[in-house]
Amino acid sequence: DSVAPNTFVNNEPVDTIRPDWPVVLADTVTISLQSNEKSTTFACTVNGKAVTGCGTGQTTLRNLAPGDTTLVARAVDRALNLDPTPATLRFFVPSDIKKSKGSGWKNVRKINQGLFDNDYVESKKVGQTLVIKRVKKVREVRLVALVGPKAGTIEVRVGKSQWYTVDLSAKKTRLAQVLVRDEFSPLQSGTIQIRVKSLPGKKSSVRLDALVARN
Repeated sequence: DSVAPNTFVNNEPVDTIRPDWPVVLADTVTISLQSNEKSTTFACTVNGKAVTGCGTGQTTLRNLAPGDTTLVARAVDRALNLDPTPATLRFFVPSDIKKSKGSGWKNVRKINQGLFDNDYVESKKVGQTLVIKRVKKVREVRLVALVGPKAGTIEVRVGKSQWYTVDLSAKKTRLAQVLVRDEFSPLQSGTIQIRVKSLPGKKSSVRLDALVARN
């Protein structure tokens, strides 16, 4: 046997905003691999580092760092022929959002609710401004947020950019990705500020889960 196997990724992440560079909503991702040959094993790397437990084709990548992530997978057959054209999967892991000092926002812990890192930040007062870490040369900015009938409106600024108004209202309460700036926006660097612009009622609030900031 001198013929190398081919490698396929079955369950690629789906992203309707940018299908070419999908965002995942957790730092744990399960990947399923297949080959055109039977009895193959697999060798994988994530961002150039070897991944253990990938051999059977079903592997869970845990504790992924925020940012751009590339999985490279190669099938290996019984004759130890290695796929010369590995399967490549590129995706993006968001950053968890935490409250900033003096902002008035609060960290809320919710286990097993589908939230990134099992928590979100919340504000119940108009004008409260959350400051997120400095970013470098980003175009696209998304927020993973709880939208719904009791969600408010926020304003977002990246570095010295304009303030972008984002309405988080929806008919049903759910976790959603909200696009603030798209991939064609001008490059910006600096801190990200998120300010509560309006709230629909006394029991309403703004709840933010995670951040996507990339070029």
